[in-house]
Amino acid sequence: MVLIPGRLESFPSANFPFSNGLDLGRTIIGRAGGFYEADPTAEFRAGMLVARNASGLIIPCAGVKPMGVAKWNKSLFLKAPVVGEAVVLPGVTAHNLKHANVENVRVTSLAGAPYADPGDYSANTTNGTITRNGAGTIADGETVLVTYTFELSQRDLDFQGRNFFNFVDDVSVNQNRITVINDWSLVFTTQYDTAITYTVNEALYAAGGVTAALAGLFTTDIAEGPYVGNVAQVPTATDPFLGVEYAGNPTVS
Repeated sequence: MVLIPGRLESFPSANFPFSNGLDLGRTIIGRAGGFYEADPTAEFRAGMLVARNASGLIIPCAGVKPMGVAKWNKSLFLKAPVVGEAVVLPGVTAHNLKHANVENVRVTSLAGAPYADPGDYSANTTNGTITRNGAGTIADGETVLVTYTFELSQRDLDFQGRNFFNFVDDVSVNQNRITVINDWSLVFTTQYDTAITYTVNEALYAAGGVTAALAGLFTTDIAEGPYVGNVAQVPTATDPFLGVEYAGNPTVS
């Protein structure tokens, strides 16, 4: 069997158009216990930081010390990042991104200078559009780079593939059992905040302590939660995975 991003080791990764979850082909796992139970009502994706609730069940980590990194999906809705999509912005009309239902949008110049929403542009996250603000600093007809996360549609999932149960939720079909990576590991994940930039060796923190919508994601914002590791690889247009030197949680048994 072949290791593939964010899925069971069953199908060749080259056949999958969308990067999501964990790239298990590159991830180096120090320790991963497979005997934990997920909260039946929780949703999380492979590569997310997870924690235990008061009942000892696994839930997305919300700005607290994480138990570890989820190895499998417990969600019917998968998400994937797009890094540096080039979009030309003539006039002040809306221009389509390649995907709808987007979030955590970042817009920069070709040189990497950040633009502000709403000062320089506005984003319609439902439709997946970017509109230039004529009073902002984006020049008429300028090409900008847009980074964001989008939700895979059912059609996308048909292309992406599912597990042997024709399902994208690997945990629920396994009696809510989940494998959690909880020791030092080198993790390649798409579960990070795409609205910010990353640099190699930069410290990473568990998001969700301030911004609830970011629960389970890696971030560089120290205000969001505790330290969890460092950046080993920055996401790029050709390789949108964030490489994480995960510090681990050695107190987890």
